[in-house]
Amino acid sequence: MFVHEVRITAGFDEFRDRARDYILRGLAPDQVRFLAGESEQEMDLLASLRNETAFDGPAKQGKLTVPPAYLKLAKTIAHHASPRRWDLLYRILWRLQKESRQLLELAIDDDVREATLMQKAIHREIHKVHAFVRFEKVPNQEGEDESYFAWIETEHPVIELAAPFFARRFGDRRWSILTPHGSAFWDGENLTFGEGVATPPPRAESLDDLWKAYYRSSFNPARIKMKAMRAEMPLKYWKALPETEIINELIRTAPDRLSQMAERQNRRAEPPETKDLEHLKFAARSCQACPLFDSATQTVFGEGPATSRLMIIGEQPGDHEDQVGRPFVGPAGEVFDRAMKKAGIARSSAYITNSVKHFKWKPGPPGKLRLHQKPSGSEMHACRPWLEREIEAIRPDVIVCMGQTAATVLFGRAVRLADEVGKIHTHLPWAPRILVTYHPSAILRAMTEESKQTMLNSLETTLALARECVESEVLTEP
Repeated sequence: MFVHEVRITAGFDEFRDRARDYILRGLAPDQVRFLAGESEQEMDLLASLRNETAFDGPAKQGKLTVPPAYLKLAKTIAHHASPRRWDLLYRILWRLQKESRQLLELAIDDDVREATLMQKAIHREIHKVHAFVRFEKVPNQEGEDESYFAWIETEHPVIELAAPFFARRFGDRRWSILTPHGSAFWDGENLTFGEGVATPPPRAESLDDLWKAYYRSSFNPARIKMKAMRAEMPLKYWKALPETEIINELIRTAPDRLSQMAERQNRRAEPPETKDLEHLKFAARSCQACPLFDSATQTVFGEGPATSRLMIIGEQPGDHEDQVGRPFVGPAGEVFDRAMKKAGIARSSAYITNSVKHFKWKPGPPGKLRLHQKPSGSEMHACRPWLEREIEAIRPDVIVCMGQTAATVLFGRAVRLADEVGKIHTHLPWAPRILVTYHPSAILRAMTEESKQTMLNSLETTLALARECVESEVLTEP
């Protein structure tokens, strides 16, 4: 049987042009053999057969239409490592033209099933790249922009499909992602691709320690399932993940950690019986009622005059607050300060605190290494006694809860912000008037300019209403 052999070296675009030509010439799948890669042995074999198997003559002109589903499938499978992928795609293309345009709807068909499995393998690989890439900072010369790199071992050459995600997420930094099958480079504006790197470069210890600290703090010994862990995080990825170095240690100490978790399940902080804010602040520094103390830099207690009639409660300290040791001093604090000024409230006149006193975080993108995580119910429960002591010490006339966490802690139930914003609540024991509004960080995270402005208006209006309540004659009565 006459067989025409062709090597595909430029990916899907080259295959598409070749396949179209061969289909129009009437070459059946058993008359064409597609070779992948640039193996020297295969190149020598092809050269020895060229005189017998070369297909001469100009490309056939004509129109060839295919279902959109085929193009989507083919563009994905083009990144599979199997050398059979091109032959499979050509066979499906031939059958779409000669047998049925609905071929891809036949899930039980052998060719369709094999192609679908390849497609799923590529999607899984892309997901793994997104999940397991660990950037580290590249030592730069003075004056150079910061840049980052990561190495990850992949089974299939998927970097071109996976890299746009990182360009969107981390577009404000220069970075490189290296894999054995190819590399991606982002210069802040353009995404380019190059040759692969077979082995991982040495990692920087500073970032390794950060990932290990986060993994240790978030590891749940009650959910150890090694089989599931290996299925979700195959061993081939472990060499690029610094946190995997401590997995054996965490598993070995799991029984002790389980015992500690059981003891802490309903544990609450035990503040001293005092209304002296300085004494409370000092005592809170050593609080270990929940695991958050282990990964936070310090306790961030409230601040403001003990005689304040207005108390403002947020969720928890952020990255800046955790480092400085004061509430609302980061980007969300800037939004808060502007809203306070517009509402006519001097920051120094209010007592400002958070429901949870330690920063809960996870590693983030380059340049922003710690990202906020919402505190859990048990963490709010553990920290609530500190907030209760602050309220007892201040005895405010008005409390403003910024965000769902603060409202949930005071209301004692799950709170839907949209239902509570704009209301003056008078039925709770903490203060004569309690108001609820959006948290400044939620304003910063708003997806649209419209929603951002809506939440900002709510924050400013609520603070202004709180000022009016403080100034009213009703609240001046004993």
